[in-house]
Amino acid sequence: MRLEIKDFCLSYQNKEIIKNASLSVDSGEVSVLIGPSGSGKSLLALGICGYVPDNLRKMRGEVLLKNEVLENTESARTNFAKKSLSIIMQNPKTCFNPLFSIKSHYAETLQALGMRADLAFMESSLQEVGLEKEVLDLYPFELSGGMLQRVMIVLALAANPLFLIADEITTDLDLLTQYKILEILKKVRKKRNLGILFITHDLEVAAHLADKIYILKNGKVTQYSDFPLSANKLALIFKQGA
Repeated sequence: MRLEIKDFCLSYQNKEIIKNASLSVDSGEVSVLIGPSGSGKSLLALGICGYVPDNLRKMRGEVLLKNEVLENTESARTNFAKKSLSIIMQNPKTCFNPLFSIKSHYAETLQALGMRADLAFMESSLQEVGLEKEVLDLYPFELSGGMLQRVMIVLALAANPLFLIADEITTDLDLLTQYKILEILKKVRKKRNLGILFITHDLEVAAHLADKIYILKNGKVTQYSDFPLSANKLALIFKQGA
């Protein structure tokens, strides 16, 4: 199965900032989108999910799942499409209300997906990412950044999506925690045959994870297919210009 983005274009004040971006993600594989900070990677990720910021405008482009075009906005998408594509954002601390427990956040997510807030399901899914069931009774400020990111992975996988977008999810973590998060993603990808679009500016991470690599630079996406690859090769491409 394949998630395809074709000729996607976003503009700001009539100036194109994402220009005819095309890429694809296959089931069971990791497509990595890399680019300098501020190049528009996160904006493209939000656009793919139908969340276009109010100050931007989608000019053209399609997002296809199972060869069917998804609607342009999150509100217009079918329940199937919403459950088939999940996104994890960069800073998990901004995604949680400090006044509510992890259990409350999880139950709210399940209810929004039309699912029952089953305690046994919550506990088993936490174990999948190496968290104990006691985490459910804790509050966001009681968890480390790495633990919160694991909770974000759990919430994103709650509906058993076909594809996952992971947007700079290791950026604010120390190296050991980064490694643990990447290993969790590799494990769930294999177990669920999950297709992952992994967004990063870290060339080492890109070289470690990627089945396919796309480079976003100056608003344009190009595919890099010279495998096996290394961070040094990718750095040279950045220096020369994508």
